[in-house]
Amino acid sequence: MRSPRSSALIACVVVGGALAGCSSSSGSSVATQSGPDGGVAGDTGDPEAASPEAGCPPASVCGSQCCDSFHTCTKDSEGNTSCVQTCTTSAECPTDAPCCMHVSGTGPALCMADPQVPQTCLCAKPTDCSSRACAPAVNAAGEPTGPLVCVPDDGSAYQGCVGIASCSLPYCCVTDKSGNQYCAMPCTSDSTCGPGHCASFDFSAAQGCGGDTKACGN
Repeated sequence: MRSPRSSALIACVVVGGALAGCSSSSGSSVATQSGPDGGVAGDTGDPEAASPEAGCPPASVCGSQCCDSFHTCTKDSEGNTSCVQTCTTSAECPTDAPCCMHVSGTGPALCMADPQVPQTCLCAKPTDCSSRACAPAVNAAGEPTGPLVCVPDDGSAYQGCVGIASCSLPYCCVTDKSGNQYCAMPCTSDSTCGPGHCASFDFSAAQGCGGDTKACGN
């Protein structure tokens, strides 16, 4: 994850497509975060300073803030607006808001504090996660649906098997093309993978899974 940037958000809940229940250590629901270039995302505290007349593009005005290209204006349940950093994986997020997650059905993923709902932090490779385990999200039936999210490294179904190489049967420790190692269900066709797909994986790290070449993935 990138170097820390100032942010006060610690917990968020989504209600009706909007952020709800976001709070900071100081009790404020407005966060100030820096863009990747180190510049502050326009938290002036003065609505007139974050205005087109002051040089802020109309589409970037966010209450008393002027959001840069790395942030988007987000409103919480109390109607407070703030510039929140956008992301595609958790590796792009600062340490005080380390989880890249979708907080609504539309719009970009946002860097948030560790979510109350587990396994929602987006990843692409092992180093995106503190557990070093990145695997497909699963549905209620335990079938892989995606996207890739950070998971515990404990050898359970569709959890990591980094350095363990053993999984709860009948799952096998597989490695995908990005180096992600997780416990997946062996398969021979898509028909056994629910909404997922039967795909080729590297089984060289697997123990007790001789002969298998494919497993259910997202």
